[in-house]
Order: sequence, then C-alpha cells, then structure tokens
Amino acid sequence: MRCPRCATTLPDDARFCVACGTQLAGGRPEAPQPAGQPPGPFSAPSQAQWLPASPIPPLPSPPPRGPDAPGSKTGLIIGIAAGVLIALLVFGGIGAFVTYRAMKPESSSELSEATVGDGSTTTAGSSATGGSSTSVEPPATTAPLPTDPEPPTTATPQPTSPPPTSKPQVSLTEASAIDLVGNYLDDAKLGNSSKADAVTTSRYRSRKTPDYYQLAASDLEQFEVVNAQTGQGGYLVFVKEQWSSGTWTNWYLVVKKNGALVIDDTGTE
Repeated sequence: MRCPRCATTLPDDARFCVACGTQLAGGRPEAPQPAGQPPGPFSAPSQAQWLPASPIPPLPSPPPRGPDAPGSKTGLIIGIAAGVLIALLVFGGIGAFVTYRAMKPESSSELSEATVGDGSTTTAGSSATGGSSTSVEPPATTAPLPTDPEPPTTATPQPTSPPPTSKPQVSLTEASAIDLVGNYLDDAKLGNSSKADAVTTSRYRSRKTPDYYQLAASDLEQFEVVNAQTGQGGYLVFVKEQWSSGTWTNWYLVVKKNGALVIDDTGTE
C-alpha cells in the first residue's frame, strides 16, 4: 500500500506512514497486550514500520582545494609582507644618513663669519701673538620714532529731553460741571459747532435735532444756571434758557469718561 499524503510505499498492515507520520485507515488490529501491563493509548510500531523506504544518500565529499582556496593565498601574503619589510629597512637607512649629515658639526672655515646671538658678527683673524683674534661689532642701535601725542578726548554732553508732562486730571465737581455746561452753550450760541460737539457723547448728540446749532446761533438769546445736583452717575446741571420762541429749563448730565468731563444726556424739566 502507499501513503495517501506522501505516496511512500508501506506494508499492508502499517498504521502510520514512516515518512510523514500520517495515520492510515487500514492495517491489522492491535495485538492483545500481556497481562500486568496497562493498555496504552497507542501501540508501539514495529521496527520494520519505522525504517525509511529508501536508503539515505551518502554525504557529498569536500571539493578539492584549487588555486583560489584560502590556503593558496598564504604565499602571496608572505611575499607582500617581506617586500614591505625590505622597503622599511631601505627608507630607515636613508633617514639615518640624512639625520647624521644634519647633526654633523660645521668646519672652522664655515664658522669664520658666524653671527653672534645679539646681532654682531665675529671675524676670525691673526693676532700679534700668532693666535686668532675675534673682533665683535656692536649691534646698530635704532632710535625710537617719535609718536604724536593723542589729543585729549572731551566728553560731548548729551542733550537731555525734558521729562514727559502728565496730563492734568480733571475732577468731577459741581463747579467743573457748571463750567462745562456754560462753555458748551456759549459755543453753541456763537456757532462753534465742532468745538461744542467735542465735549458731548453720541448719546447726547442723538437727543438733539440736526439743526440744533443753527437754531442756537440764531434763536438762543441768553441762559442762566439755576441748580446743580448729583444724579445718574454724575452731575445734573439745570439751565434756564431764553429762546426767541420761548423760555425753557433744560438739564444737562455731566459725567467723567476716559479722564475727561463730557455731557452725556439732556432733557427738559
């Protein structure tokens, strides 16, 4: 019979494939186990069932060593190392010779015109006693160049800016409120509409008619402050105004906004 999984040839009574271990449907029933041994979940397969169907192929023999094998490069490496060593020896000998020539003392003829460390030269000659005499020339001295004295530096005084003047703070009092309303009505009576509007708020300007300043310049004859009292967050200034059409008592609300006094509201008593 053949294994249904790997097609290995097996005995007819085999229960497991010896190649892949697949359990087979056929095979002989298990042999009864001898008394005194507990039945196991599986029966041990026979030795013949676990033998491979085909013999194991022999291991491949190692390839022969050729010229490219690691052992063949040993001679080349040794040759290169020997060449490098010889080159080092040659260059070392040349360097030693050059060093010897550099350290060799100069002859007496070369020292005849030697320069002394302080800048003077020595000249070798014959003295009266037959020995050599040495004349030392004093070094030339250079006079220092005169330097121009630096002009004295005078500190330039920096202009000082005046300290910033703080804007005077206006206090809201009864007198300042009466004064503001009086100046406003004077400007309106004289036709200074832009100057009069500068001390009013948008709330006040919405209360009066568009032609108020034209009417005030032509019809406002005179006015008189009759009373002032606190109220509505400021001072209420009552003014008796005489127009060409009649006389009325109007009130003006003076408040303080952004550090300045302004007329914020008006009405008729």
